[in-house]
Parts: sequence; C-alpha cells; structure tokens
Amino acid sequence: MSGKRKRVVLTIKDKLDIIKKLEDGGSSKQLAVIYGIGETTVRDIRKNKEKIITYASSSDSTSLLAKRKSMKPSMYEELDRAMLEWFNQQRAKGNPISGPICAKRAEFFFYALGMDGDFNPSAGWLTRFKQRHSIREINIRNERLNGDESAGLLQNNLEEGNDLKSFWKKLTLLDALYEIAVAWNLVKPVTISRAWKKILPIIEEKESLDFDEEDISVATVATILQHTKGLENVTTENIEKWLEVDSTEPGYEVLTDSEIIRRAQGQTDESSENEEEEIELIPEKHINHAAALQWTENLLDYLEQQGDMILPDRLVIRKLRATIRNKQKMTNSTNHL
Repeated sequence: MSGKRKRVVLTIKDKLDIIKKLEDGGSSKQLAVIYGIGETTVRDIRKNKEKIITYASSSDSTSLLAKRKSMKPSMYEELDRAMLEWFNQQRAKGNPISGPICAKRAEFFFYALGMDGDFNPSAGWLTRFKQRHSIREINIRNERLNGDESAGLLQNNLEEGNDLKSFWKKLTLLDALYEIAVAWNLVKPVTISRAWKKILPIIEEKESLDFDEEDISVATVATILQHTKGLENVTTENIEKWLEVDSTEPGYEVLTDSEIIRRAQGQTDESSENEEEEIELIPEKHINHAAALQWTENLLDYLEQQGDMILPDRLVIRKLRATIRNKQKMTNSTNHL
C-alpha cells in the first residue's frame, strides 16, 4: 500500500509550465508524476487554462509569478478593479506613484463606490494589492516606467534586498545575449563613425554625409519637400502643423474618476452604447492580449529551437512581445480579473 502523497502547492509559473507541456502533447499522468500532484489537479489546470494565462499576462513581473501560488481575489473587488484601472492609467502617463498616493486614492474610491464598512488603506493592504497584480516594489515606490521591459532589473533586485550573486544566477546566458543585441541596435551609425574619426583622423568623410537624424530642422524638411513633385508650395508652418496635429493626444484612453468607478461597477459608458446601436458591427474573431502573448512565447520557443534562425528575427518577436504587454497595461484591465 502506497503512502499518503505529500501536498504540493504549485506556483503560477508551475501551472504555466504544465499548460505549455500539455499543449506540446504531454500526458496528465506523466505531468502528475513529475510535479508530484494528482491527475485531477492537472485536469483542473487544463480546464482553467485561459484564466491562468490571463492572470499571468496582466502581471508586471515574471519573477513574482515563480513565488505566487494563488489567484485569490480581493475582498473589495470593485475597489480593486478601480485601483488597478487608475494605477495603469497613471503608469501609462509616466506619473510617479508612491505608497501614500495609492492609499489616498484607494480611500477616495472606497467612499465614491458607496462601499459599506470601515476601510483602512494600510501598508498590509498595499502589499496585498501589489502581490495580487505582481507589481514590483520599485515601481510602487517611485513609478516612472519606459518601454524597455528589462530596464531597471538590477536596481529592482537591489531595492528588494537581493544580493548581486542571486541576481547574476537568475540572468540566463540567452537573456544576456538578447540584452547585448538590443543595446548594440540602439547605437546609431553616426556615433560609431564619430568614434572612429577620433581614432583614425586621417579618414575623412563628406560633411554632408555626417549628420544626426535628431539635428534635422523643420526648414531642412521643407527644403527637401519643395523639390518633390506636388509639394512645391509646402512651408515650414505647414510642417509644424503636421508635427503638432496629435501632440495633445496621449496615445491611450484617458478615464475620469467617474468613468473608472462606472467600469469598476461593471457599467458601460452611455456614449459607447449609443455608438453600438447606430453602427452595424461586422462579426469578427477577437484575439485578446493574453492569447497574443501566449502565441509570441510559443513562437520564441520555436525560433530558439531552430538552428538556422538569425538573431534579428528573434529580437523582432521579443520586441513585439514587449509591445503587446504594454498595450495590455494601457487597456481596461477589469475584464481580465
């Protein structure tokens, strides 16, 4: 008679690995043995596949997924949705976010939503909010993100108390190669040209070929366009208007506090409902961010298994993956909870 199996609690990352292995043709029985769990648990993971992938895709940090073991919802779900919507919007704007700012905003939404009881946005509540949505400590303390998904990784580890040794152990050789390739691609040809001119001053180039794209003026663009058929009358004023036409547009949907509250309560905007009544929609297949992210992950795995695929191809997919993640953070996250 076999002994009682020790209870194993899987992390979110473990569940994602199991989902991938199931998609690759792995059997429930084999995976149950590998992870020390029951076949019923494997079947439950398969059943909740979309929910797990969606939760993981909305996470800020993949390293935290290796620690988190549950997707337990907040006690105040409407407040949680409103806070996440507000947080993502502030991050998209690039506004600094601190713990006290989050606490003050949470208290505002609690009363604005008309919720009952006493609410104390304590440090414990803030910690649980960050853990639910895998928000890194460095971002909540002084949020100012850019598009680079790996920027600030070393600083983040140091802020969280991790030593350099553990950081370098987690950084794989493949990740290091990608970071080197990305850094090299950021170097402009003119920078390399100028560096060589200091080393080998005998090499001379025509001044007209040595320019920085950022130094091109509106007047220069106007001169070039005026030599183009059909654009002979273009002026600098025209070009300045073209460049400023979308300067006031943030590039993402900006919600007021009232709109955030309505979304948190599951209400739709009246203007959106009217537009849906007036416009006849053409049925089409909708692909959410979670599915797109999963496909890019699978495509990256495939490319890395092919020996004849060149590095730029893989870099394009990695950049696409980062773009999808950023788009997901700037859209309505309440549908993913």
